[in-house]
Amino acid sequence: MGLKGAFGHFGAGKEEGQSLENAALELLRKEDGALWLTASRAADVPSIKPVAQPEPDAPRVASRPAGRVTPHCRFYCRWCNSILLLPHDRLGMPFGSPALRRLEVRSIATVCIGCGHVSAFSLFRGSIGYDTRADQIPMQSVGDTILVDWLKCEEPTCPFPLPLFLVREEPLTVDAARELAAGWDWTELTCQAMHRILAPLWLFDRKPHQFPAPIR
Repeated sequence: MGLKGAFGHFGAGKEEGQSLENAALELLRKEDGALWLTASRAADVPSIKPVAQPEPDAPRVASRPAGRVTPHCRFYCRWCNSILLLPHDRLGMPFGSPALRRLEVRSIATVCIGCGHVSAFSLFRGSIGYDTRADQIPMQSVGDTILVDWLKCEEPTCPFPLPLFLVREEPLTVDAARELAAGWDWTELTCQAMHRILAPLWLFDRKPHQFPAPIR
């Protein structure tokens, strides 16, 4: 082979190597560009997160307007330990200071809604129905406090009738009181002088009855 042929062969090999190199670089550029384009597009696309749907509003239930906050006598039933709450002002403030009292009694009576016992209650130490746990707490008044009757004991000359109060959300009539009283228990109910008090006769239709005037 002559010098020219050798140089020609070398030039052809050089051109072929250059072509292979260019082809490799082009392939890298394409692959790198594709990878870069894929990565950039992925970075540009915001992530889609599920949007929390607002919960539907709960149905509104109509409620009675709350009464004003007043001191309530908190008593405890001696039979079942239930708590009984009565607004003190609607009782005539019997356990308040002498200047505030509109009802001069040492004890009052009411019915336990837990066991149905009619019992005496008091905030005065030494009076019938007194319990060391009894006190007064501020609460919103609910319903109406009704003076149902002045309960009289078996002693005709006894000067200590016991006022019987009921708390009701619905209007109370004599007939409705008779129906309620069918489940009441009058066991061991006494007046302040410890005379026995029996269920009044009007509860059994043996005597007409009209509720006493409310305590104002």
